[in-house]
Amino acid sequence: MRYAAAALTLAITAVFALSLLLRKKRPSVWGRLELRDGTSLELKNRESLVGGSPSSDVCLTTSRRRVPEGVIERDGSGCKIHPIGKKSEISVNGTLIKKAAAAADGDVLTIGGAETVFKSAEVLPEKARAERSGGLYLLLVLALCGALFSSFCFVLKPSDFTPYAIGFGGAAAASVLLFIVNRAFGQGAFGVDAIGLTLSAIGMSVVLSSSPRSVYKELICLAAGIAIYIVLTLFLRSGAGVRALRRPIAILGLALIVFALLTAESILGAKNWIRIAGVSFQPSELVKIAFVFAGAAPLYSVFNKRNLIVFIAFSALCVGSLVLMSDFGTALVFFTAYLVTAFMRSGSFATVALSASGAGLAAVIAVTARPYIAVRFSSWGRAWELYNEGGYQQARTMTACASGGLFGLGAGKGWFKTVFAADTDMVFGLVSEELGLITAFSAVIMILLLAVYAAKSINGEKGGFYAIAACGAAAIMLAQLALNVFGSLDILPFTGVTFPFVSNGGTSLIASWGLLAFIKAGSASADGKRGG
Repeated sequence: MRYAAAALTLAITAVFALSLLLRKKRPSVWGRLELRDGTSLELKNRESLVGGSPSSDVCLTTSRRRVPEGVIERDGSGCKIHPIGKKSEISVNGTLIKKAAAAADGDVLTIGGAETVFKSAEVLPEKARAERSGGLYLLLVLALCGALFSSFCFVLKPSDFTPYAIGFGGAAAASVLLFIVNRAFGQGAFGVDAIGLTLSAIGMSVVLSSSPRSVYKELICLAAGIAIYIVLTLFLRSGAGVRALRRPIAILGLALIVFALLTAESILGAKNWIRIAGVSFQPSELVKIAFVFAGAAPLYSVFNKRNLIVFIAFSALCVGSLVLMSDFGTALVFFTAYLVTAFMRSGSFATVALSASGAGLAAVIAVTARPYIAVRFSSWGRAWELYNEGGYQQARTMTACASGGLFGLGAGKGWFKTVFAADTDMVFGLVSEELGLITAFSAVIMILLLAVYAAKSINGEKGGFYAIAACGAAAIMLAQLALNVFGSLDILPFTGVTFPFVSNGGTSLIASWGLLAFIKAGSASADGKRGG
């Protein structure tokens, strides 16, 4: 069955990768700007930057100024035009506007002195391509759950089957339920769901191998994560509703992380755990969802420097609080997501370089003020040399990866699970040993493919908010992936962050599903029957 598990994870990875390669962007023209000389400029993106600048989506060569003047947006009620900047020169039917204004078919829009006539076009809904392969994804995920359960059966007594049957049975039931919900609401893009389900199934194997008694907690967190995923994907369909809640959600996230800073207890050196009714969780994991909300913005808003400054301040408070909690790994994850989001919002390498320089200076100050931080990285690149000191875990991880080979020893048959943090921060070694390098690297590739999927949302039909949110969520996952895998293999300093979906940790699993919702929402195919 270890061969079957490797083949199935590889098959799911290949099908999703193939769908990305074959999926071609088919922008639909929803409107046109007709100039006096008869030139017709098409509006394809949901949000189109318009003005005399050559970098604009719609470049008006007759404009008096060579700068972006505004954003033309297609919304549910028709078309809106948003001026950007105090010097913007936009009028609708001769009336100069300073705020967003509606534009109807036949209205005269004068942009930077260039007179145009707006013409609307009918947008035909297109059924999502991803729905066709939804059934195949479901069968592959169910087969993977069966293969992993069967692999455990070879090392278990019949009397010990119960938690394993409940764990994989629950994962299979969740997969079927998510598929039904996906079809019922016509969301499409089930491949994204399948990636989350596949990684969660591998995570279930990790939990059952290292601590079978935690399976019930894992199932509850999986159900909670999928529930949040469903609610978010449906909620994100409403652009107006999402924008209205950006600020309250950001404030809630900031309040949560400050509360954790003041009241959290220290576990394994990081003061980022809150215990309520006997249940411990990490608030910083849930704040990741609020961070993505706070960073995302519609296209017309990214030109507002005040909004960017507010986001920079919000990010600084989040990262600073995590540093004070001594949770440096999560702080680095947040900072990476900030750099990606800040660049997408400003388009300025200078902004990113300045932020990176400031972070570097802060890191030097932190190491100087707290010397024990440097001690934590003293074994980096010297795992074998310092085997009996700081390099023990990394050396054991590399040994486990080598002993598992391509197909692994079989679920539950490995020795690495007895090593401290094998099911969390060093989970790549556990997966490699028991399920094989094929499965472990397939899990890595799945996260990389989700990042590619998110990148395809840039300049797509869903608009700037969804593109920035999708890329911000993908950046968080990629940062966690790199720090977890490379840290456990001694390629990067060990910082102690989780592998999305796979590591044993309820709050991390819930947050991973929440982030996945933003990645899915960035694609027009996620709207299914509603079209683009």
